Amino acid sequence: MTTVFVKGLGLIGSTLIRAIRQQHPQYRIVGSDISTATLDFAIEQGLIDDAGTNLYQADQADFIILAGPVSAIVKDLHDLAEKKKREERRSYPEILQKLTLYLEAGLTVRSAFCRGAE
Repeated sequence: MTTVFVKGLGLIGSTLIRAIRQQHPQYRIVGSDISTATLDFAIEQGLIDDAGTNLYQADQADFIILAGPVSAIVKDLHDLAEKKKREERRSYPEILQKLTLYLEAGLTVRSAFCRGAE
C-alpha cells in the first residue's frame, strides 16, 4: 500500500490531502501537525489515517510532503537527513531523493535546497 506523509495540515497540506484522497482513495495518509486539535479533526473527517506531532513516520512513507513555513521545512530537511545518516550512514542527498514535494507560499524547491545546504 502506498503511504503519503504530510507534515502541516493547514490550508495547503489539507488541500493536497483532499486531492490525494479524491484521486487515490486507497492511499494511506499519515498527517503531522503541531496542533493536536487539528490532527483530531483531520482523523474525524477522514482526511488522514494516522497522526503524529513529529517526523516519526516519515521514513516509512513512499511520499513526503512538507507543507509548513520555510523555516520549518529547512529544519525538517535537516532532521530527516540527520536521522537517515544515523540509521543508515547515508549522505544528505540520498534522503532528499525521497522528499518529493516542498510546499509553502512562495517557496520553490531550489530555494529550499539552497537554504537546507547552508
